[in-house]
Amino acid sequence: MSNKKEILGIGKVTGKGILYEELYYSCDFAIKEKWFEKINLLNITEVSIVSCSNIKNQIEMILPGNNEKVVVCRAIHKNITPDEDLVRYYTRIQELKFETNKIQKKKNQNEIFY
Repeated sequence: MSNKKEILGIGKVTGKGILYEELYYSCDFAIKEKWFEKINLLNITEVSIVSCSNIKNQIEMILPGNNEKVVVCRAIHKNITPDEDLVRYYTRIQELKFETNKIQKKKNQNEIFY
């Protein structure tokens, strides 16, 4: 018996998320791998959607390059967010990363001196 799921459609990877049926989705893997920040550098433009869950605003996709790994994606927002909100969101993420790196460097420096 095969565990392969039938492909229902194709989602487009964009700077705002994975666009599928007029909604944007995201998942932990895409965030971790920074798909949406590196959209111009990635060779990933489309993903296969294999399930539209009974749970509202949730889909499943096959990870590109791995025909067996299926991950859950959740809707980012019902409506497309204005670009300025997205810029504010990404700016805040970058600020938080900078602050975290600064704290980690300071912690590492303190460990060297003790």
